Amino acid sequence: MAQLVWSVLCRKGVLDKYTNQMSLLDVIDELTIAPAGPIPPGAQDVFLAVQFHVVSLWMRSDLSMPESVRFRIVISGPDGRSFGPEGDINLQDFARARHFMRFEALPFHGAGLYRFSIERYLADTADWEKLASVPLEVKIVYPAPQSEPPSTEPGLAPSLRPTRAFDVG
Repeated sequence: MAQLVWSVLCRKGVLDKYTNQMSLLDVIDELTIAPAGPIPPGAQDVFLAVQFHVVSLWMRSDLSMPESVRFRIVISGPDGRSFGPEGDINLQDFARARHFMRFEALPFHGAGLYRFSIERYLADTADWEKLASVPLEVKIVYPAPQSEPPSTEPGLAPSLRPTRAFDVG
C-alpha cells in the first residue's frame, strides 16, 4: 500500500521541468487576517481569499511493484466542520510521486486551529486511514482605532507618518 512520506502547507510549490527539483515557497503554519469590519457571528459562506498548496510526497510500499492510492485531504475547522477534496496518486510508472493540491480560498469557520488531514482509502475495509495532520492556526486581528490626529507633515500619508524611535540594544 502506497506510503505518504511527508506533507507541507505552503504558499506555492514549484516543480522545475528541466531539473525535476521541487521548491516549496513560504511554508505556512499560521495565518493572521485583519478584516475591514467585524465578522458577524455564525456567518455562512465566508471564504478567506488566500492561495496555498498542500504538497505531498508519496512512494510505493514496494519500490518494484506499481500501485496507486485513493487519498483525500480533510480540512477540519475550529468549529468541528470538515470539508475537502479527494484524488488519486498514480505510482504505476514511477516509485515516487509529488502531489500539489492547490487551494484558491479557505472556508472560514472562525479563528483557531485548522487541520489538514491526509488520508488514504483502504479498499479491503472501505475505511479511510489518517496518515498525517498538518496544522494551520488562523488568527483575527482587528485594527486598533486611531485616536491620533492626522500627520501635518507635508507629503506624508497618515500611514507613513514618523513613529517614535526606540533602542534595540
